[in-house]
Amino acid sequence: MHDWQAIPGGEPIRDRARAASEDTFLEAARADDFVGVQTYSRVRIGPEGIMRPEEGVELTQMRYEFWPRRLEAAIRPCA
Repeated sequence: MHDWQAIPGGEPIRDRARAASEDTFLEAARADDFVGVQTYSRVRIGPEGIMRPEEGVELTQMRYEFWPRRLEAAIRPCA
């Protein structure tokens, strides 16, 4: 899972990307007693789509932004 962060104007693209990537799986697990979450990174999305990682941000081996604060976003419900 990623922390899907929208830059102003990128909200509709973010919502579609998150739904396609994660929401369908979370919905399927809704009635389960346990859901495991593996999360390390964020994705920033602007009006033109996915943005590159910010300069100087630590990257994972897969070249995703290393974003430890993501865990809080993963376990709290979306507003």
